[in-house]
Amino acid sequence: MGYTNKILFGILVCWFCFANISSVSGSIIHGPHYEVHVVNLMPNQTWIHCFSKDNELGFHYLQPKEDFHWDFHMNFFGRTQYFCHFWWGVKQAGFRVFKGFDMCGDYDYHLNVCRWEIRPDGFYYSTTAKNGHIKTKQQDWY
Repeated sequence: MGYTNKILFGILVCWFCFANISSVSGSIIHGPHYEVHVVNLMPNQTWIHCFSKDNELGFHYLQPKEDFHWDFHMNFFGRTQYFCHFWWGVKQAGFRVFKGFDMCGDYDYHLNVCRWEIRPDGFYYSTTAKNGHIKTKQQDWY
């Protein structure tokens, strides 16, 4: 076997091993697992549309107290982002609901769950932490 063939064979073996390890752990190629929840705490239904560069999650009417959620793995480079647009009567808002490693989760406890609450006065973000849900207002309706 020639030198070039040995290098190609070595690359192929490394790729195969790396692919098998990643399918077992789910975090080597894809990154960590996350959940995003959008909960309607409005008195009536709200219309939402959520998406990322690679995933179209569609348009949904959320009834009061309904939880629209999805899960995914962060991309390899940590650049995964999700956006949502919200409509409530004549009001609307649109913003990023997930942005890479700097949003969503308590890394000490590996709880990668973030939660958005839709309320009449705006949008509240909370993350699961060792002391429960910490909620902060992040966005107003416009």
